[in-house]
Amino acid sequence: NGVNGSLHGASSHRNMRITAEWKLFTFKTIFQGKFNGIKSEAFRLQILCIGDGADEYDASLRTKHWLQAVYKCLNGNVTCHRIKLQRNPSIDTMYSQFMSIY
Repeated sequence: NGVNGSLHGASSHRNMRITAEWKLFTFKTIFQGKFNGIKSEAFRLQILCIGDGADEYDASLRTKHWLQAVYKCLNGNVTCHRIKLQRNPSIDTMYSQFMSIY
């Protein structure tokens, strides 16, 4: 039974990595399409990520770093705001989270 549990854990970890990489790929694809050909150093880019998933939370920061490396003309003018919401919140907690954003 311990073997099955560790195999399941390894499979679950691999799936989480695949999901995280897919989200990073998706974010990069979106930004490539939107900001291809940027030349202005005065340009500021802000990324806002709100959600309960750790994958999006991580992918948004990794996308920021990627943008700064690829689009050198941004000259470090990329800001990433991340708000991590609680997973499976009660109605009261959900309301509190949304009111703190609002």
